[in-house]
Amino acid sequence: MNILYIEDNAANTMLMHKIIGRLPEYKLYDSVDAETGLEMMEAIKPKIVLMDIGLPGMNGIQALKEIRKRFSFAKETPVIAVSADVMPDHIEAGIEQGFFDYITKPLDISKLLVCLEVAANVSR
Repeated sequence: MNILYIEDNAANTMLMHKIIGRLPEYKLYDSVDAETGLEMMEAIKPKIVLMDIGLPGMNGIQALKEIRKRFSFAKETPVIAVSADVMPDHIEAGIEQGFFDYITKPLDISKLLVCLEVAANVSR
């Protein structure tokens, strides 16, 4: 199952590759910005998207809206926010904007794994 991780911080991307790399059912692709991630969507058709909110250029909320608008195959694809913004009202706003879930950094790996499992079941 393909996962796209849109994240501008190389250390966070490396960590996610280490985590997902231990899960043989997933293949992780990454992008350093939303614009490149949107270009990758058609080619890899991810079943799950992990999205940083504070991206340079187009932010994660704008990118979520673009995914829903541009790609018919991704209308129901779980897009999970992965953000260092831990303010409860921002988390709530992210869910209201349409994120499947909102995971905060530093990552709680067990929460990430549960979230991926739930998202994978929705995405099948």
